[in-house]
Amino acid sequence: MTRGKATSIGFSAVLLWALLALLTVGSAPVPPLLLNALCFAVGGVIGVIWLIATGTLGQLREVSWKVYAAGTAGLFGYHLFYFSALRLAPPAEAGLIAYLWPLLIVLFSGLLPGERLTIWHIAGAAMAFLGAALILGGGLSADPSALPGYALALVCALTWSSYSLLSRRFGSVPTAAVAVYCLATSVLSGLAHLVLEPTVWPENALGWASVLALGLGPVGLLFDGTAGPAILTAAICSILALVLMTSGQGQAAVPVWERVLELRPDDADIWHNYAKLLGDLKRYEKSQQAFQRALALQPGRPPTLTAYARMLAAAEQYEAAEKIWLELLARFPQQAEVHLSLGQVRFAMGNLEAAMETFRQGLDAVPDSADLHM
Repeated sequence: MTRGKATSIGFSAVLLWALLALLTVGSAPVPPLLLNALCFAVGGVIGVIWLIATGTLGQLREVSWKVYAAGTAGLFGYHLFYFSALRLAPPAEAGLIAYLWPLLIVLFSGLLPGERLTIWHIAGAAMAFLGAALILGGGLSADPSALPGYALALVCALTWSSYSLLSRRFGSVPTAAVAVYCLATSVLSGLAHLVLEPTVWPENALGWASVLALGLGPVGLLFDGTAGPAILTAAICSILALVLMTSGQGQAAVPVWERVLELRPDDADIWHNYAKLLGDLKRYEKSQQAFQRALALQPGRPPTLTAYARMLAAAEQYEAAEKIWLELLARFPQQAEVHLSLGQVRFAMGNLEAAMETFRQGLDAVPDSADLHM
């Protein structure tokens, strides 16, 4: 493995861990077991598809059921406790407690056969605990209702550190096995959800986006590394960019999309999203260049042409926008949106007669359109 490849994998893992708490909060009020089931279903399905596509599905037969049981227990337990902790306690404090697991791994590793606990283990642990205390700064909520959340966060840290050390007993296990861990965790969580908790779905688009992003990233691809570092990093950055856009932080999403384009320069969908974002930010010249790149990769694609025409109209490049709407009208004469948008562009150009004629043609083509009657 090259240094660059290793760095890319490390960067991807750190970014995914960083997104876990943010996306968990965004997925509220989905209960923990249901969230586990949804997220791991997404990650597991992606893993299996990739194994089939790469011809490595046969590796799963080489893995012992004991390995599958341990892996499933680790993923199921850790995320159940983590999601529950962040539902019951302030996310920042609960997250910090949950992320004591690397420290616990260092401590517990000194107790393994053939190992010994040294003064350096203890000194490192003390420094880590001190750092956590300084970050919290006395900020732990005094609300008694948060205590169960803090307790679950600690159990979460103990679960993952124990699983990490236990996995040493199984030696080398193919990465492909993680796809089975994910699917088994999803099924187990779904069954437990039906028995133990009410069904509450995400309340809005941001909630669904967070659930999907968890399955694609921190709860899925973080563990299922079958897709390779470049695809993994591109997927992570795409998730982050979409979440930033959905939450109204478009400016912060620009460099993230640019990173994705470095990894996937021939992906028309990414160019489309990047161009649309730039248009929303009124960076019209760069938006136009990005739309042209997207259309060069997928010529005549209707959603991209529609978004491009709207951006041109917003930039007051009415003649260019009119040309695109006319192209779309020739292809989709029964779509009210095309007639309406073309009429609006012509109205903005001061061509009132042509605008009214466009609206009349739209009413003849789509007489039931509420938009054209307004």
